[in-house]
Amino acid sequence: MIVPDNFVFQRSIIDENGRSTCEDFSAQEILDSITYVEQRAVAYPSYAEQFDLLYHGGYDVWKAAIDAIKEQYPKS
Repeated sequence: MIVPDNFVFQRSIIDENGRSTCEDFSAQEILDSITYVEQRAVAYPSYAEQFDLLYHGGYDVWKAAIDAIKEQYPKS
């Protein structure tokens, strides 16, 4: 999904008095809050795609694809 940089998300929050308020936050704030584990999980190809890589390209091609994702989203 492509989201414009100036797009503002809103989230409803219930305060300690039970009142509902809205909090604004940007797409970058959402991305900054996602852990490397979550980023990798989204970036990894499906199992079917990984098996296809293994079958047609072999272990080295599959390993290179997975390593590229691990480099893009290193452990923090």
